Amino acid sequence: MKLSQDVINELKDTDSIKRKDEIVGAMETRVSKIATFIAKLTHNSSSYWWAWRYYEREETQPDFDSDFNMRDNLLIYSLCECGFSQMHEDVDGNQIDLTEEIPIKWLWEDYEKDIKDGLKRYKDKEAKEKAQKAARSKELKELKIKYQKSAKAKLTPEELWAVGLSKKFPKSLKALKD
Repeated sequence: MKLSQDVINELKDTDSIKRKDEIVGAMETRVSKIATFIAKLTHNSSSYWWAWRYYEREETQPDFDSDFNMRDNLLIYSLCECGFSQMHEDVDGNQIDLTEEIPIKWLWEDYEKDIKDGLKRYKDKEAKEKAQKAARSKELKELKIKYQKSAKAKLTPEELWAVGLSKKFPKSLKALKD
């Protein structure tokens, strides 16, 4: 079965259990292909598993058929046994953890380039933030040194000794020491 937005929307509208099973079966096949691709691409694991998050839902939570039609992402439990999240950033800057959800549009659209690009965007953004944090840290360290030098220059030898910035005993206090 070829999936499309209309076929996915049909889940909410159809009363036929056979049709629902057919659509959900096609969805499961597609999500398995996506999961395999992500697991291979990220080198996290050759074995993977996943499940619809709705299998363990509370009574008060919406069921699978009605809830996912109102979302942009399919909620799942895990795509691979990688032990950590696999962050993805879409072209709009939205971040999702691919071990918890995947965009519904991947059920009918090409997902491979989108996954590769999204993982790269997230890693690039993370690297940029790390570099910016290191630069800010270096700048703060340099500023601290500058202010320390400025403060030290304003203190007398006696004040420097008194606050512990000089180990040298001030000559002006020698008479008091003897």
